[in-house]
Amino acid sequence: MGRPCPKCGSEDFRPAPDKERGCYCNWCGAFWWQPKPENEKAKRPSKHRELAKKYGQGFCELCMRPEQSLPGPQVLEGHHVVEYEDGGTDERTNVWVICTPCHIHVHHLRTYLGHYQSRSEEDAA
Repeated sequence: MGRPCPKCGSEDFRPAPDKERGCYCNWCGAFWWQPKPENEKAKRPSKHRELAKKYGQGFCELCMRPEQSLPGPQVLEGHHVVEYEDGGTDERTNVWVICTPCHIHVHHLRTYLGHYQSRSEEDAA
């Protein structure tokens, strides 16, 4: 499936049942995401800025900061609630217009909460 366990280095792991690219180490129980294969990364060019221009109202829909107050390279970006690769569309109902820091934060939470949910479900079983 890819790289060894980042915690113990073991190459003995199993795929997470509800995560396409996630896996658990059979030795230490650590969970980690495997990187997307190169052919998946190239499936569709990023439309984040284009979607922000199409649907945006000049502010981040999460932190409410106006676009003019964003420092440096930070901009408004379109975030797909359901990822394009998972069947999400570019329709307004599936796109949040958020600033770069909020976009990074949302993806971090998606990864963390997905990991936490998987572990909780496994512990309950």
